Amino acid sequence: MRLHRQRKPLSRRPVRQQPVEKPLGRAVVVLLGLSVIAVAIAGAADPYRQTRQFNSVMTCEPDGADCFASQTVSIVDRWTYTTSSDTVTTVNGQTSWTTTTTTHYELALQWPDGTRRTHEINSRPLYNKAHEGRAAVVKLWHNEIVGITMAGDTDWDVPHCALILAGWLYPAFLGLGIVLWGLLFRTWDGFSTVAIRGFGWMFFGILPVGGMAIALALSLHSDRSVTIATTIFLTIAVGAGVWTIRFTKPW
Repeated sequence: MRLHRQRKPLSRRPVRQQPVEKPLGRAVVVLLGLSVIAVAIAGAADPYRQTRQFNSVMTCEPDGADCFASQTVSIVDRWTYTTSSDTVTTVNGQTSWTTTTTTHYELALQWPDGTRRTHEINSRPLYNKAHEGRAAVVKLWHNEIVGITMAGDTDWDVPHCALILAGWLYPAFLGLGIVLWGLLFRTWDGFSTVAIRGFGWMFFGILPVGGMAIALALSLHSDRSVTIATTIFLTIAVGAGVWTIRFTKPW
């Protein structure tokens, strides 16, 4: 008697089809990113000029010259308030909440003509010296309070033009990310993955971009220092940013 062995049919696994690379689509993405960068640079031109003018005025202050417009005022009131922000962190499926509380120090200032303005300072020691009726000298930049001196201590504030500059640098950073995506990612792999990469890229740029704008106003006093800082910033941003958006799904 012969035994017939029946062969089991081979199971066919569905072959995952790789997305097709589209050079034209990549070119469109790169052009889109360059357009965003161009618009952001055009918008940042005037705030950048004002920020560097502010920086140049700051450089003559250590030499003893009063380069800012100054006004002697009196402290009429002071108070503090707190704000809280929650941060959600998920690790290994476990979600934790972290609450950060920030204390703000406010002063009410009165001009000789009776005009009153409020101003937030960053220094707690200076706040402790700001007793009612005490004199202080405010430093003005285009009628904006950018510094206050009291009992030999000065608290500097970031000018509004630097904040506007930061607001334009963020779109420029976004445009840089779009260009890198168009150059480095060969295929389209869905809106969700692209959104995750974009969020990671912009989240990475929050502190560096904001810090760059503040440094242009307060610390980078020469064109050479600006060039070096910009080169270092772009090198770190491109390297770390590419790593940040790439780890979600290698190409």
